[in-house]
Amino acid sequence: MRTDWAGNGAGKRILVVEDEFLIALDIAGALEQGGLVVIGPLASVRDALRTLESEKVDGALLDANLGGEPVGRVADALLARKVPLRLCERLRA
Repeated sequence: MRTDWAGNGAGKRILVVEDEFLIALDIAGALEQGGLVVIGPLASVRDALRTLESEKVDGALLDANLGGEPVGRVADALLARKVPLRLCERLRA
């Protein structure tokens, strides 16, 4: 997994917002292997917004849809803080 935080990103704090448990664990593991600190994974918009109020975040990976709820409010909050983010949407069968 290559992100803007790869390379010299050791210690960067990355928020992971994903409602599929196994996918969230896979993402978190890959980020941690790359030397990044994972915040989460979180599975809801509410939890992500609450976490943003109390945690320093250097970047974020967001699932576009959390149980039918779009993550637009989380993306807006991150952009307002000038936090880089990646928005991911899985292909559904």
